[in-house]
Amino acid sequence: MEEQVGALWHRLITRAARRGYPDAAVRLADIQGRLGILFRALGGDGALAIEAAEATEYGGPRAWLERVAGLGDRITLAWRDERALRLPPVIDWLPTASLNRDLYIWLAALAAVPETEAGDDWFRASQRRSLAALHAFPGLRPRYDRLVAAHLRERTPPQRLPRSEQAAERIIRRALLRPGSQDRLPAGRAAPQPVVLWLHPSPPLATASTGPEPADDDASQRDRARALEDARRRRAERVDEPESDRGLVTIRMENIFSWGEYVRVDRGAEDNDDLDQAESVAQDIDQVSVTRSGNTRAARLKFDLDLPGEANDDPVTGAGCRLPEWDWRKGRLIPDHCRVLPLVSRDAGPAELPDHLRPLARRLKRQFQALAPARTWLPARLMGEGL
Repeated sequence: MEEQVGALWHRLITRAARRGYPDAAVRLADIQGRLGILFRALGGDGALAIEAAEATEYGGPRAWLERVAGLGDRITLAWRDERALRLPPVIDWLPTASLNRDLYIWLAALAAVPETEAGDDWFRASQRRSLAALHAFPGLRPRYDRLVAAHLRERTPPQRLPRSEQAAERIIRRALLRPGSQDRLPAGRAAPQPVVLWLHPSPPLATASTGPEPADDDASQRDRARALEDARRRRAERVDEPESDRGLVTIRMENIFSWGEYVRVDRGAEDNDDLDQAESVAQDIDQVSVTRSGNTRAARLKFDLDLPGEANDDPVTGAGCRLPEWDWRKGRLIPDHCRVLPLVSRDAGPAELPDHLRPLARRLKRQFQALAPARTWLPARLMGEGL
C-alpha cells in the first residue's frame, strides 16, 4: 500500500512540476534525416553525425515544485563536438509543434556556423554565432524572431527572480533580441536560466577509457533483452573488473548517495536482474562504467554507449586535408568527401637521424645558437647588474 501511495504521489507531483508542452513535442528521430541534410547544406562538417544529446546537470534556478519533485537540475541542450552534432532527443519547450520544429532547424543552422574567436566566453560566443547565422542565412530571421518571442514568454520574468539574478536575466533578454549588443554577463549566485536557442555553455567532454573491451552476453541470454526508449548515447568508460575477494558487501550503500559515482567493489551480480530497476538507473546516471566479466546475466538492457576511443589514440596535429571519395552506389567521384588527419604517435621512441639529415641538423643548430642571447656591456647606465 505504501509503495502504491508513493508511486501515485510521485506521478502527481512530477506532472505538476514538469515544464513543457508534451502535446506539442517533436522527436529528433522523426526529423533526423532532414536535419542532417540541412546541416550539411548550410556548410556543416559532412563527417559529423546527428545524434541525441544526453541530459547534463545545470545549476540554474528552480521553482519550489521542481525542488520537491526533484526536477529541473538536469537539462538537455544542443552542442557540437568532433564526432557529432548532438541535439535534444525531444523538444517540447515551446507551445506549438511548429515552433519546436523550427527550434531544431535553428540549432542545426547555429551549429553549422564556424567557431568564434578564441577566448570568447559562452555569452559572447553565443551572440557571435547567432549574429553570424543570421548574416549567412538571412531567410532564418523571421523564424528566429518567432522563436525568441516564444522563448521569452516561457522564461521567468526578471521581477520574479532573486535580486542577484535580475540583472543577468535582463541582459540575456537584450542579447536574444539583438545578438551582439551585450558584452558581459554579470555573475550571480547561481547559473542563469538555460537559453534553449544557444548551444550548451559547458558541454560534457569525452573521458579517457581504460580497460578491456566488454564482452557480449551469451547468445542464450539474448532473448531477455530490452532497449531503452530514448535513443541518446550515454557517456561511458571502460574499467577493470573489480576483484571478488575484497570482502563481503551485502547491501549497496553507495547507491543511497549517488548512482553516478563508480565504486570499484564487486557486489555479486544476481541471476534475476531487474530490468525495471536497471532502466531507472540508466536514465539517471551521467556516465556508465563497463567492464568485461565472465558471468552471464539473466537479462540485458540495450542502449548506446559513447566510448571515446580517440581519447587513447594518437594526438591530431592539424586540421587535415580533404580528399575525394568514390561512391559506388552513384558511380561517381565525390570531391572533398573524406578527411585525412595527421597524427603524432604516442608510442614512438627516439631514433637516430639518418645520414642525409645530419648536415642539415648541424646547420640548424648553428643558426639557433647564433640567436641565443649573450651578455653585452651597456655604458652610461645609472643602475643595473653590470655597474
